[in-house]
Amino acid sequence: MDDQLSQEYLEAYRELREVLASETGYDAYLIGGSLLGPVRDGQLLKNDKDMDVAYLSQHTDAESVRRELFALIMRLASRYPNIEMVRESWSAVRTHFRWRKNNRVRIDVMPAWFSEHDNQLYYCRPTFVAVKAEKNLVLPLQHIDFRGTDVLFPAEPEQKLELVYGQGWRQPDPAFDKDSMRSVLAAHEIRKLRLSWGQQFAVIRATKQAEGFSWFDLAWVWIASNLWVKGFRRILLSIRAPLSHTEHLA
Repeated sequence: MDDQLSQEYLEAYRELREVLASETGYDAYLIGGSLLGPVRDGQLLKNDKDMDVAYLSQHTDAESVRRELFALIMRLASRYPNIEMVRESWSAVRTHFRWRKNNRVRIDVMPAWFSEHDNQLYYCRPTFVAVKAEKNLVLPLQHIDFRGTDVLFPAEPEQKLELVYGQGWRQPDPAFDKDSMRSVLAAHEIRKLRLSWGQQFAVIRATKQAEGFSWFDLAWVWIASNLWVKGFRRILLSIRAPLSHTEHLA
């Protein structure tokens, strides 16, 4: 992105960081390509269409992080018109949210957390990351003067980039495919992080995004958040009832 757009992004980041800190106590630090560009090239990536930041949740399991994410989005949406869900076909991404300054400047905000599996600590975040790491990979966050703006880096940015992108992160790779880096654990953790369809429907209404969804889109989300959930519940109960009866007879 050009210098003017970069400055617009940095100004939006400063605003978002202040809001997130004042409303939640969390700090927004750079991740993904938004960290890669400044560390490797000294500038935001030229082909980036948005900025990615994360906050490090106090929770250590994906379900708790999800509940916190939903509460956080609803709180911010009630106070700031900049908050929205990231659109995808027929629906919206259910693992993070977006701070939209205008049609050119958009910052995706993702939860991150440390979770223990098989006596090993893992750093997890959408959209594909679950890497073995200690907390000192991220904490304490570093204050960096980047083009006149105070931005936050993780404690070990180069190590983090290698864990996420591989040993060749210092060389641009147009063929890089993040899906190739997604582990089974990452897929499992991120699946548990997704907001329920009911939560998604609530967020779409709270952020006023319902106005941007077609009737078909809204119907899809409503059906998924109501009828499907109720239908699956009935099926599960119908299966569970005979089993319970059999267990009682035994």
